Amino acid sequence: MQPSKCFFHSLCFVPPDPLSSGVKIFGFSEFLASLALLVVVFTVTDTRYKFRITIAPLPLYAITFAIIALTGIISLVSDVWSAAKWWVLDSSFEIKIYIQATLGFCFLFCFMLWIYYAFLKPPVFSKRNQMKYINALYKYIAKGVEQELAIISDELGRSSKSLIKHAGRGDSATTQIANDILYLIGNKNFCKVLVATSPRTATYFFVSTATFKNYDIPLHQFSANVSQEVIKNKNSIIYHEDDGYDSGLMGEIQEWSKSFYGNYRLIDSLQRGHLSPFQFNYKTFLGFDNEQWDAYFRLS
Repeated sequence: MQPSKCFFHSLCFVPPDPLSSGVKIFGFSEFLASLALLVVVFTVTDTRYKFRITIAPLPLYAITFAIIALTGIISLVSDVWSAAKWWVLDSSFEIKIYIQATLGFCFLFCFMLWIYYAFLKPPVFSKRNQMKYINALYKYIAKGVEQELAIISDELGRSSKSLIKHAGRGDSATTQIANDILYLIGNKNFCKVLVATSPRTATYFFVSTATFKNYDIPLHQFSANVSQEVIKNKNSIIYHEDDGYDSGLMGEIQEWSKSFYGNYRLIDSLQRGHLSPFQFNYKTFLGFDNEQWDAYFRLS
């Protein structure tokens, strides 16, 4: 006759309850279905949300891997244990149910963490993610894919205040990295895409310099290339801000033109020892037509 109890030190093991052993909250099959869904979601995720996840202050990829690995192993062992009808601890509650509930909560927590940083609270440049931010930004700018740069240039606008605030003179790591990012976004190809797709990002940077009165920052290359591209591209924002009669509200308020060319302290700081927003490559001047020359003299 099989014993009803088995003792190991102070632990008491009993045969599994046939009624509760068939109850399943989050088993290995549910884990595989959830994992497949998570993989599909990540595969079809837009560049914008991949960038946000990458620059999150928490190590989301490491956390996700740890949770998935532990959840998969424990849920598999739990199902095998239940299927084999191995003895369980004698307790007033069903341990299997609590274990599976905990696994389900961990998997849900992992998913909600991604949702939080991708949609609810997208991260911006800060001390906590400074290295992640510059590495991710450098990767996209170095690749030079226009569709991706269009998204990244739009995302960059959300970090404009933080970058301008931390940039300038100083020996801190955050200041140095903020300066490096301002140098990095001076890339010609990036400025070209930014002018064509996300001109308000440049506005955020120019307005932030006036807000923080922080003009001693390495924004000269970015400003010069943006100024050059905004005149070369005859469909850019400045050609829609010429006057209120032809351009409506945009021509009346002239948000972009005033934020940059109307910021005299910024223009003066850029001209002194740096690149002037009006000093273009001679090849650029040779390629100007009447409309572009008109825009150039109007802004200067």
